[in-house]
Amino acid sequence: MPRTIDEEEFEDDYESEDWHYEVEDSMATTLCKYCQEEIPEDTPRCPYCATYLSEEDHPVSHTPNWVKATAIILLLLTLVGFLYGF
Repeated sequence: MPRTIDEEEFEDDYESEDWHYEVEDSMATTLCKYCQEEIPEDTPRCPYCATYLSEEDHPVSHTPNWVKATAIILLLLTLVGFLYGF
């Protein structure tokens, strides 16, 4: 016959509902970039919104560098033209 488990044998280690906040207070924390919840600084994934926080997951800039460089050069040429009256 299988042994039955008495619920009194197990003590609830986490009686306080705020147990995870106590742990977080002693650790370095940061805000999640997606859900703005306070999370441990070294975690690879947010425990609240389940989003990975690694650098590889960040979106790549959509504007190529040559477009940015061309815009800066054209802006500088325009400013020089206004200053020297070309």
